Amino acid sequence: MTVISTARAASMTSTQYFKDVATQWDTMRKGFFSENVRDKAYAVAEVAAGQTAADLGAGTGFMSEGLVRRGVKVIAIVPEMLEVLSNKIGDTGLVECRIGESESLPMDSNSVNHAFANMYLHHVEKPAVAIKEMYRILKSGGKLWTNTTLSI
Repeated sequence: MTVISTARAASMTSTQYFKDVATQWDTMRKGFFSENVRDKAYAVAEVAAGQTAADLGAGTGFMSEGLVRRGVKVIAIVPEMLEVLSNKIGDTGLVECRIGESESLPMDSNSVNHAFANMYLHHVEKPAVAIKEMYRILKSGGKLWTNTTLSI
């Protein structure tokens, strides 16, 4: 097991930190937020089978995994942890992983019913630009959901 000290983590970029903890993240994540966060997000967003969602900063697939269970097609934007997410979700045919940055999403405008960013925006250099991008990709009537420690 790789353990990253708090001092070392503070000196790392978010990208490097998450690459280093990728295989441990699902266990670590439980200390930050539970499945209740995910379930509440889906309820508030009125997620339904057959819809399409973007999971920004998808990490190991916490949000993506639950969306797939609900029959939602997911476009996971994964700057790191791609291998862990792919292994976890498997070949369901419902997840497409794309490498990209939230300030310039590799997605068409008006292409998803939902945009989720769970514990991600505080890692983004320009959160306001990322939020604009999230709105850009939403279909008319689409819903954006975020959970973060960001202060604006």
